[in-house]
Amino acid sequence: MPRSMLVTPDLQTKEMDIDLSEAADVLGGSEQDRLHVVFVESGLTVAAIYSSDARKAENPEPNPLASMGRKEQETGDSSFISDPARAILGPVLFVGDEGAGLTDEDIDSIHNGIRAVENYKEDNAEDYELWHNAVINLTKGI
Repeated sequence: MPRSMLVTPDLQTKEMDIDLSEAADVLGGSEQDRLHVVFVESGLTVAAIYSSDARKAENPEPNPLASMGRKEQETGDSSFISDPARAILGPVLFVGDEGAGLTDEDIDSIHNGIRAVENYKEDNAEDYELWHNAVINLTKGI
């Protein structure tokens, strides 16, 4: 079973060894989507599996780490705050490319991304809150 890491919207982490067919159960939804993300510090690309059902949750929370990684992968800009409409919601399961297990280097990259988000939140608290609230407001009525 591949080594993976679950990261919640509040940036709590849990290493897991699960079969990818069980990802939907771990993420709390029946639907799952996959995208590739990159974290600035390392430039490594990892796959992020998330539940598109998270948008339908009663109180959906954005996942700032996955949102930042998505933005970096798509545009080369890790400023995840700039596009709340592209935010990823709920917990995210990070796995290696093509469903392989994460390497120690991948795990370090994820932890470095978490530190970057935490530093951003601390240094730019007002901007982060505006982004967070915009994401929440965009999910209402879905």
